[in-house]
Amino acid sequence: MERRYLKCRELSQKRAIEIITMINRIWPPKDVLSEIQHSERYIAKNKNNDLILYLDCGNIIAHAMSFTREIKTDYGLMKILAIKGIAVQPEYRGNNFGKKIVLDAFSNLDTKNLNLSLFQTGVPSFYEKLGARTVKNRFINSLNNEDPQSNPWWDKEVMIYPGSAEFPDGVIDLLGPGY
Repeated sequence: MERRYLKCRELSQKRAIEIITMINRIWPPKDVLSEIQHSERYIAKNKNNDLILYLDCGNIIAHAMSFTREIKTDYGLMKILAIKGIAVQPEYRGNNFGKKIVLDAFSNLDTKNLNLSLFQTGVPSFYEKLGARTVKNRFINSLNNEDPQSNPWWDKEVMIYPGSAEFPDGVIDLLGPGY
């Protein structure tokens, strides 16, 4: 088993296609584009984001992405670690790869000198076991020209890690779309 850390911009198109194929296998896309179109958009959109890949015999079996994001709270701007795209190939599940890759992503809190990670999930119990907790704030995206007051998240739960971190009450402006 091999673990690689890299920036998205360092991906070859072949690797990007492999990641998108895996992600589409787990979360089928709503819009149908070719894998090549997805990979080009994936690299361009995420070029400065950090990737963690687990490989088995050269094939990607797990993926996580993290990046620094600034959010606006009632107390001012706050930098957080965002995580997204957590995925493990179905045939590798049950072997702690999900736990390992998420903890690897959370380790960027130290390297980036940040206090917490903010993310959405449909599986909160998984993250609670790792030390995260749900937050109940109202979230908006003031940069959304169509409906700046709408919730930018699509999953039911929004969480922070570590769960012991202080998180402000009140409305949180993501200053961009959900991730």
